[in-house]
Amino acid sequence: MTQAKRCLAYLCTNKDQGIIYGRRKHGIIGHNIILGYADADFATDVDSRKSTTGWLFIYNGGVISWRSQQQSVTALSTSEAEYMALSDAAKEARSRLKLNVSLDNDSTNNIKIYEDNRGCIKWTSTQAEPNRTKHIDIHFHHIKDWVKLGRISIEYVETDLQLADAMTKPLSRERHWFLVGKYCGFSTAF
Repeated sequence: MTQAKRCLAYLCTNKDQGIIYGRRKHGIIGHNIILGYADADFATDVDSRKSTTGWLFIYNGGVISWRSQQQSVTALSTSEAEYMALSDAAKEARSRLKLNVSLDNDSTNNIKIYEDNRGCIKWTSTQAEPNRTKHIDIHFHHIKDWVKLGRISIEYVETDLQLADAMTKPLSRERHWFLVGKYCGFSTAF
């Protein structure tokens, strides 16, 4: 009940805010471009030691889809947890790519996903040693095909700028509002 009251208090004090779509002042979001951010925590569930997947996609300056969910299998490392989250984000990216192409014929046929774990990024390319990822369930490896085809590109982003951070863990008030300002296009100018 306490959490429900906190949620209602949050909504009441922020009722003049909303997601604004369109070009952004600080220039990180372009017109008709979909950007993704994928993140994971590592083994924070004390009972199962499973990690949490978090991702979000931004289109024209505002969030269009997001997810925060406990992973179905226990990861053995931070890179593995991040790889599973990235794989889940890639499934969403494929759907968003099809939608974007159907809405705008001039749109790009590639979606960029930002990830803050270099080991995970390396695993998406053919540079990774097969023996180091052999234990990872096969259904997570589909992302390698999409990267190889050039339909999804994975780029490194500093942890401080990882916008999917809010989907994987509780944040301080300052960090929460920093991220809201970066990816939601929130404004009180209605």
